[in-house]
Amino acid sequence: MSDYLLQMNGIVKSFGGVKALNGIDIKVRAGECVGLCGENGAGKSTLMKVLSAVYPHGTWEGEILWDGQPLKAQSISETEAPGSSSFTRNSPSSPTCRWRKTSSWAMN
Repeated sequence: MSDYLLQMNGIVKSFGGVKALNGIDIKVRAGECVGLCGENGAGKSTLMKVLSAVYPHGTWEGEILWDGQPLKAQSISETEAPGSSSFTRNSPSSPTCRWRKTSSWAMN
């Protein structure tokens, strides 16, 4: 078992010649709650789309590890299998919770 449940190492995502993410590193231990804050255009949503495979593996550079194992997801369902979910302010409300933040990510 890894010290970290989630690791994102050196994440780079470009759109044409514009780098939306440039070498992002995040480490999250099991049980930790992490929030992303930043101005519009800072890359918060892009990072969550990389993590949730809206932008599948191969469309960005870097590495994602889930409990020490590479996560090379090609679809959202592949990221949900290990126990992750992502929610944005535009997600439909769940009967058990309401989201008011710009972007949140939950680990089950």
